[in-house]
Amino acid sequence: MKKLLLICLFIPFLPFAQEDTIQELEGVDISAFQQVKLPTLEDEYVLDYLFDGDDIVLLSKIKLVYVLRRVNAKFEELRRTTLDQKPEGFYTDCMGYHHLFTSDSAYQIYFHEHEVEFLYPMQKDKFLSLLSNCVGTTDKGLVYETFLNKNQTHMFIEFDTVNDVNNLLYMSNDMENYYSLLEDQIRHEREWAANINNLSAMGINFNHMVLSKEAYVPFFNIDTGYVILNHKENIGIKGSSFESQEIFDIIYHHKESWADHIIQAENGDVFYAKLLDGGLIMVQDLGNDFKEGGKLTHIHKHTFPQQIKIKDGYLYYLAREHKEDSYIKLWKVKV
Repeated sequence: MKKLLLICLFIPFLPFAQEDTIQELEGVDISAFQQVKLPTLEDEYVLDYLFDGDDIVLLSKIKLVYVLRRVNAKFEELRRTTLDQKPEGFYTDCMGYHHLFTSDSAYQIYFHEHEVEFLYPMQKDKFLSLLSNCVGTTDKGLVYETFLNKNQTHMFIEFDTVNDVNNLLYMSNDMENYYSLLEDQIRHEREWAANINNLSAMGINFNHMVLSKEAYVPFFNIDTGYVILNHKENIGIKGSSFESQEIFDIIYHHKESWADHIIQAENGDVFYAKLLDGGLIMVQDLGNDFKEGGKLTHIHKHTFPQQIKIKDGYLYYLAREHKEDSYIKLWKVKV
């Protein structure tokens, strides 16, 4: 199932000088922590980043040139590649493979030691039609999510490539809300038919775009299989197949500051709840059992940081040092 595509491009090595740009912030609840600056280019605008083992791969713009830079834990450069097309960002699919998106193409990226290779490109729209709703894997195949009934029925389906069958892993179903939304939609459509006006049109659009928005029910792969978190029903589901599942209670999302998002650590089964207070981000450690009361980490210096990831006890994110700065940098803070 996990077959690599035909390699069509090999990336050469280009060394260059380095300056300081990445800084480490201290969390408010850390009693003692030594700040460290990690070296990288001063004029580097970081668009995106990903981890590969102990290394970090940066997608950056340096002056007018777009580059991929691979650096080690000390931010010593291992590889740099100039890109011929303007990139949009990285994308990691449900099987853990990394891709580089341009405006119209998706290139799978293959890392081998310090070498980087681009594999056969695919039209981005076609790529997303195949994999955008793939959320994970099982030992027998891929897991896709699908929505029905104005997004009030949420199903996770295992496509078993071994036996060539589909299995329902889990279904979240809120038919009461579906009938309420349907009734509201019919009422607005009747008003529109009787008297075409902007108010009725706004009611129809609000029903489709806001009220019918799907609930946050994420799927994560873990060492023993998978976990699904149904925040509306206050339960989590752990399993290794559709036949073997364990249900447990969750309450961490009852906080007023709950930001409707869970972060899984890059290299482990540790999870964090994302909290939001006036534009300031906090994360709470939920461990691997999603229990309330874990350690809180605050990001004080930046409002609405982007691309938050957690690895080896550090939270990484992208942000400008000051609002007036033109360069976006990569930061980290101890969790």
